[in-house]
Amino acid sequence: MLEDLTLSRSNFTLEVTQPITLSEFTGSTLRGAFGTMLRKTVCAQRYLEDCKECYLKNCCAYAAIFTPGNLPGSKFFPGNEQLPRSFTFYIKEEKTSFSAGEEINLVLTLIGKTAEYFPYFFIVLQELGRQGFGLRGEKGERGGFEIKKLTDELAPETKTIFDGTTKASMPPLHREKLKNLLRPIKNISLLKVHFITPLRVKWQGRLCSDIQFHILLRNALRRLSALYFLSENKPLDLDYRLLISQAEEIETLQADFKWEEYSRYSGRQKERMKLGGVTGWAIYKGELSPFFTFLQAAELMSVGKGTTFGFGRILLETLEKGG
Repeated sequence: MLEDLTLSRSNFTLEVTQPITLSEFTGSTLRGAFGTMLRKTVCAQRYLEDCKECYLKNCCAYAAIFTPGNLPGSKFFPGNEQLPRSFTFYIKEEKTSFSAGEEINLVLTLIGKTAEYFPYFFIVLQELGRQGFGLRGEKGERGGFEIKKLTDELAPETKTIFDGTTKASMPPLHREKLKNLLRPIKNISLLKVHFITPLRVKWQGRLCSDIQFHILLRNALRRLSALYFLSENKPLDLDYRLLISQAEEIETLQADFKWEEYSRYSGRQKERMKLGGVTGWAIYKGELSPFFTFLQAAELMSVGKGTTFGFGRILLETLEKGG
């Protein structure tokens, strides 16, 4: 079932027109600015504090992209009025300052039916580049950019769908089934997981700085199940208790974890908030084959909190395959 979920991925090449300065964790600035511009562009009732009381919440692009709600009366994900946002952003360049003429490569992944809203992402990013992006300078100015190129990364042959001059309508992104992106599963007994960007997860009500395997799997299953439900309007048919029970038998052979703390200003809450998570790596040992599909899906869609900022990106490295 999960393998039938679709992914779309695009790469925006942005040419800087006015110098841009971003916060220490670049994805935070991007996500915040994008959300503000999206609501400014499409929201018909911006005077409302949130989408809960809006009559258009079930047919609005902003609500679908930024505040996806659970189905009324649903017995699945009880207590969750909102489900995870079905997109992730990250900037390839690992720096915070860009001069005019430099390029920024922005990778956007859309999960399931969110791909239908891709033109909104294009329009909003285009407008964001025109109106100003990044931290304000001494005179209150922001940076700027133009979309120079846009490629569909998961099309059968990577193709350019915008070259900076094309005026034609935006073609739909290719939607690739997850099963076509997964590596074959063999007997896996030793796996190294690299936590490329901060992984922010909780266990027993507290943020984790020691990522045991069952904690990683619990959070991966929770996110993947919600994303599948949001896209397909039905739950995943999995034996969660069995999977978690098996995951608790996996041991951490070696690990090197580091807690990284960032702060971001929340326009919605009107305050600066701390946002941290675990980076580094861990080597897990045991019968890992039953979990490999879910971990690969998490590798493609990220895991934990803050994924729209670029948090929770992991990389899997198989160290040993037993027979």
